Amino acid sequence: MLKDYEAEVTKAQKLPGRMFFLEFATPELAKKCGPGEFVMVQVESGTDPFLRRAFSVFYSEPKKGKLTILGKSYGFGTTLLGEKKFGNVLRLVGPLGNQFSRAKKKELTLLVAGGVGLAPLYFYQQALSSAKRKNTVLLLGVRNRAEALALKKLMQQAANLQISTDDGSYGFKGRVTTLLENYLHTSRNGQPMRILSCGPDAMMAKTVEIAQQFDLPIEVSLETAMACGYGICIGCAVKSIPNSKESEFPQTPDGFIYQRACIDGPVFDGKQVVWEGALAGVLSGEAGQA
Repeated sequence: MLKDYEAEVTKAQKLPGRMFFLEFATPELAKKCGPGEFVMVQVESGTDPFLRRAFSVFYSEPKKGKLTILGKSYGFGTTLLGEKKFGNVLRLVGPLGNQFSRAKKKELTLLVAGGVGLAPLYFYQQALSSAKRKNTVLLLGVRNRAEALALKKLMQQAANLQISTDDGSYGFKGRVTTLLENYLHTSRNGQPMRILSCGPDAMMAKTVEIAQQFDLPIEVSLETAMACGYGICIGCAVKSIPNSKESEFPQTPDGFIYQRACIDGPVFDGKQVVWEGALAGVLSGEAGQA
């Protein structure tokens, strides 16, 4: 059952690249959230902006009653959230959406993140026991050294972290998808592997392409704009290849289906998503952290 929680901001940080970090005191919600799930955050107590904003949970600390989000100021609503201060009180609906699946025994999970797409992937790693965390590799792509160091400082429990920067000022110079390809070419030793990814669509489209090349399963967490967060408005429709799961909507004339990112996702089989425009961004070199 959905619940609207009152949550006080206990930590607020502005980060390089228009990113921001917020920590909330919300004991009940912190206990309920799992990796991949998201919350809808009310920006202001009034009606401007009217719609809430969706954020994947960055990590939670159930024993301390804390939950965090990692965001980026793109427009009016997210810019207001980036200005929040200690002591501000917001309202959060959650947990919403689905979670990443669990890894199979002895399976290595490659976590491929672009920018603030780091949030659900770090939560996946943070929620594991220290022993299981060793079977993950976190690949993070950002623009520069300042962004890399800021995010690294927030990840106190990161394991097997590798970072790429667009300008080469920290870690590997280039796109995180190139870092992934290099890892797969040099580190495959017969161990079962899978990929989880979140970030710009073009980055995820390229990651899916690499997963197909290496015949690896892949799940993606889509950063789709959402108006309601629980399936009513159908504003977050995702064009997909039909699978065994029944859809509430009929197939399109060209044989595809549409799923809602908020309740069918945000985590999807990456090979099921139709990446049309995103692949064009990869080919034109406009893929951000791809």
